[in-house]
Amino acid sequence: MASVAPNTEQHDDADSRGFIPIAVDTLLPSAMCDFDLYLRQIRGGKPTLYRRRRYPLAQNDLDRLIAQGVRTLHVLYDERDLYANYLKTMLVSQQQFTPAQKYRILKAAARSMLTENFSSGSLDSHLASVDSLSQQMVESICNDDMLLRDVFLLMTHDYYSYTHVTNVSTYSLALARALGMSEREELVELVSGALLHDIGKRHLPPGLLNKPGKLTPQEMVLMKQHPQKGFEELCLRGDLTWAQLMMVYQHHERLDGKGYPVGIGGGEIHPWAKICAVADVFDALTSARPYRKPNDPEAAVEFFERRAGGAFDAEIVRCLSKLMRPS
Repeated sequence: MASVAPNTEQHDDADSRGFIPIAVDTLLPSAMCDFDLYLRQIRGGKPTLYRRRRYPLAQNDLDRLIAQGVRTLHVLYDERDLYANYLKTMLVSQQQFTPAQKYRILKAAARSMLTENFSSGSLDSHLASVDSLSQQMVESICNDDMLLRDVFLLMTHDYYSYTHVTNVSTYSLALARALGMSEREELVELVSGALLHDIGKRHLPPGLLNKPGKLTPQEMVLMKQHPQKGFEELCLRGDLTWAQLMMVYQHHERLDGKGYPVGIGGGEIHPWAKICAVADVFDALTSARPYRKPNDPEAAVEFFERRAGGAFDAEIVRCLSKLMRPS
């Protein structure tokens, strides 16, 4: 793959500081980047310098990368804020982008950042990616005031880990706004919590996450451990709020006490975890699984309406119904 890497050189000092992955689809031709771009040519190998900062990519450079199957480049972890600013500037300033195009760019960013970090990246790198994505999602979706039913059509519904957490964060953002949340900082925190809600699955056997059929009772016991494992991994950090931790720990709890990992009742479940619970199940119902076809949105809404006030918060279900059936 050497043909895609002009200006390539080994950069051991950079590798020791870590990287975050970025999607090739988020890079514009002829745009100046204030950060170096790195290419990992061998899976698990050290990234090498692909293009120095302020040396613009041409369209044929991007086409060559994509033609050779390169969908992800890397940015130094220490320069993650520079990429975040680039992504924000691109989404805000490029007038030719429609809201739908902006959302597709965000999906591409999520795919690269979350897929690699979820499976093998450091926790710090994963949280840096989550922080960057959550800010861009709130700015883009709130500024464009996109309707949830329109966003739904832009989503991928395949239930892979990165797809699922991106969808859940989008649904959670829409529900929170419908419930009256409007402070941008609070919305960013909620979206970050939703992007992290399944982080405990990092500690489950890969074969369990990708199993093509239904889980056995023994496998389900293992699967039900992921909220606890996620909470344990994050709870001692000082950069997450209690509300975010509860989204990780309680998103499978139910108002009637029939959830997990503890089986607590509605009064003990954090409001943000109740939002995440509805978003999580809605995406699960409307996504294709190896063993069943997806439900259409109307059938999924009816599922919640039958359980409103029982398993799920009635006000959140009302908001979901209104968002998916606007008059």
